[in-house]
Amino acid sequence: KAHRVSGKPLPEGAAMDSEGNPTTDPEAAWFGQLMPIGKHKGVGFAMVFEILSAVLSGNQFTADLPSIVNDPSKSADSSIFITTIDPAAVAPGENFPVRMREYVEYIESSPPIDPEIPPRYPGRREGEVWKDRTTHGIPLSNAGVQKFESLSKRLGIPPIEKTEA
Repeated sequence: KAHRVSGKPLPEGAAMDSEGNPTTDPEAAWFGQLMPIGKHKGVGFAMVFEILSAVLSGNQFTADLPSIVNDPSKSADSSIFITTIDPAAVAPGENFPVRMREYVEYIESSPPIDPEIPPRYPGRREGEVWKDRTTHGIPLSNAGVQKFESLSKRLGIPPIEKTEA
């Protein structure tokens, strides 16, 4: 969405248009979809989730769902698959939080492909952003600040606290 607003091209291989062609155009990608990650293995993971959420449930395949981007009045009519795992039931006596921390430390200590970029895993960037924003605040553009100021006046609530970066 940020690339669509700014007009900045997407990275090569990040998305495809509505016809399934690779694109760096954020507008075309908005009406298409993100490319699967991990090549054939990523497609395998995507297939597992599609099997669990569409095939197993008897619901529509993702490709057959109506686009709420093209027509917001349509219902997506999609299904989901949810699974929960109680670590204590799977590994009695094991201390899951301790083992998980050990695993994350193992990933973080792996030699990076690019020395400037540490190894990444799901949630790491979000954790870094959360830590930074709870310390330094949330960066907003001038237009964003003006929208919040206008909204706070209209609602009669105190304006957001502004600090200089």
